[in-house]
Amino acid sequence: TQSRSSAASDVYKRQYQQCSQFGWMQTAPIDDRTSMRSKLVNLDFYRRVCKLAYGEGIWPNIEEFNYQFGATRLEVTKLILTNGDEDPWKWAGVRSSRSKGIYAYEIVCDDCAHCVDLSTPKETEDKRLTQTRVRIAYRLWLWFNGF
Repeated sequence: TQSRSSAASDVYKRQYQQCSQFGWMQTAPIDDRTSMRSKLVNLDFYRRVCKLAYGEGIWPNIEEFNYQFGATRLEVTKLILTNGDEDPWKWAGVRSSRSKGIYAYEIVCDDCAHCVDLSTPKETEDKRLTQTRVRIAYRLWLWFNGF
């Protein structure tokens, strides 16, 4: 298991990427009648969080980040991307394969949230999660064997 200090360190690093590069802030929806997030969780809230945690001037330049890393035109091969259907981060990710050599899987099932595919497989898990893991394993097998 992960220690509290290690987990806190991981959150701090992820939050730094969010504040300085990614910019995907999970704000409350405009129509917040059914939201679990307070309408106070908005971009001003995140600007304050980023400033308090990392100092003045830390805020993502999304255009520069996208230019540097290719945005939706990734020039890579042999890349697997996964998103759980219930993952709030999926909207910032790639959910379908658009280029040769890039394989995107959206895992649609109950309890398929963030990083669900990275957990230890269980016999009781949804068959769609198992099928996605099989597809990923097969793709890796092809790559490692030169196909």
